[in-house]
Amino acid sequence: MKAFIIELYGSQKACAKALGVNRKTLYRWIYKSPWPMLKYTDKIAETSKASKMEVIEHILNKDG
Repeated sequence: MKAFIIELYGSQKACAKALGVNRKTLYRWIYKSPWPMLKYTDKIAETSKASKMEVIEHILNKDG
């Protein structure tokens, strides 16, 4: 998940700013569970070059 976030935004800080979340939230998505990230799918698609389906696919296929 970390590589995907970096690929889309260039850094975790830029991702957090674009989505309006804090860095602790990103940490939880990366290291604990990406499932809460699903509610940001629309915003991620709007603020990055990824499609909604690509974001959902990465969340669902994240290796534990």
